[in-house]
Amino acid sequence: MLLPLEPVTAGLVAVIMLLDDSWNDPARWNDLLIAVWFTADALANQGSRRPGLLVDRAGGIAGIELVNLVQSVARTRQLDLYARVVPEARNASTVVADMLAAGIDGFIYTGTPERAATVARALDGEGFSGPRFLDAPSATAPSATASFTAAAGGAAEGWRTVTSYSDPDSAPLGFATAFRERYGSAPGTWAAETYDTTRPVIDRLTDLAGPNGRRPSRAQLTKAVSKARFKGLTMTYEFDEAGQLKPLKVHQYRVEDGKFAYVGAVGQA
Repeated sequence: MLLPLEPVTAGLVAVIMLLDDSWNDPARWNDLLIAVWFTADALANQGSRRPGLLVDRAGGIAGIELVNLVQSVARTRQLDLYARVVPEARNASTVVADMLAAGIDGFIYTGTPERAATVARALDGEGFSGPRFLDAPSATAPSATASFTAAAGGAAEGWRTVTSYSDPDSAPLGFATAFRERYGSAPGTWAAETYDTTRPVIDRLTDLAGPNGRRPSRAQLTKAVSKARFKGLTMTYEFDEAGQLKPLKVHQYRVEDGKFAYVGAVGQA
């Protein structure tokens, strides 16, 4: 039996059953889908009309699914997407010349941080200055940031990534300070979102238990949480009929001085 799910990853509230162990971790897959979807939107906001998408199978992602997803966004934003899927055994940077020849003015890479670095160097060598985005898992997984920026060197500067979490040190004000005072260390990734999503669950559990402290069923808790509207530190949590958060809110980070720095919410930066 499934437990009621309050997602930290914004937007994907439905429980995804992954029956094939060859797929990536569900949380990573969810965050990747969100990031790729909104990356195409962010490119459009930055003026790109002919973005290129390079899906590197070395990242363990089935390429056609991502191509279809980004193409869907591209159509709604009237973008002329040029997509390439690269086999794991091939050097991903070898297709850069082809993509540039196709007239791309923006770039999305999804794969691994190390192979992303070779792509970044290739684009830099060709003088490409359009907006460049790296998929969130390659940019923000443990040690991935260092892997990309160290290997890419100066070519990493200006690359962006889209995530479904904010920077706990940037917003909301006061959270990071309170966290440090309480735990003696800086808040990590997802800290503010985890705080937000835990509170309505606790609130609903307390309300359903009532004065007798009776434990509610999973179904009761799921129904109560799905109907809740909660103003958290990072966003207001409210669910539509399909069980997804509305509206979705995602954030941008950009490489500055060799590390990913928080820029702001997509649409605001």
